[in-house]
Amino acid sequence: MAIKENDFISVTYTGRIKDNNHIFDTNDIEVAKKNNIYNPKQTYEEEVICVSKGDVVKGLDHSFIGKEPSEYTIEILPEEGFGKKSTQLFQLIPEKVFREQKIRPMPGLPITINNMPGTVKTVSGGRILVDFNHPLAGKTILYEVKINKIITSIKEKAEGYLKLFLGLKQVNIEVKDNNLEVKLKLPENIQEVTKTNLKERIPEVNEITFKE
Repeated sequence: MAIKENDFISVTYTGRIKDNNHIFDTNDIEVAKKNNIYNPKQTYEEEVICVSKGDVVKGLDHSFIGKEPSEYTIEILPEEGFGKKSTQLFQLIPEKVFREQKIRPMPGLPITINNMPGTVKTVSGGRILVDFNHPLAGKTILYEVKINKIITSIKEKAEGYLKLFLGLKQVNIEVKDNNLEVKLKLPENIQEVTKTNLKERIPEVNEITFKE
């Protein structure tokens, strides 16, 4: 069965920079261990996404449509990945800004200024050049993807979305007559956003309630 827009699928993936084959992301524990990038604090498991909803980078998201569960290598150009390099995102920052944050600037140092992540490019005199482009901007990337299956179960769809959206490892959900009861404590505003997104992605769901 070919994948369509709004289908839920389970994927295992590894993202590499095409130029140097450097792995920047993977949810495959075997790949992580083999390449000495395994992080015991990270969860390595297949990920459930809703196709065409922006759960992954644009080029990868679009590539799923029309495919069937199998293994693929997808090449993604910058404009469909993490964007092209923009000179407008290079900024000269006064040294005093770093002193106030007790940061010693040096080329290659990742920093966050005014909630914007960036990388120090050069240090010259009292001004520091910072690149606020995404670290992968301008890069052609390759994704090695295994599409494990197309998901049809409402429970699996909802669990997958909540894990991805809220960064959870486990979710306790009960489904009865297309109504969802989620055993999870969330602030009221987050509950409303989550309900809206769930109903948009899983239109067959009727009511959603959150309980501690």
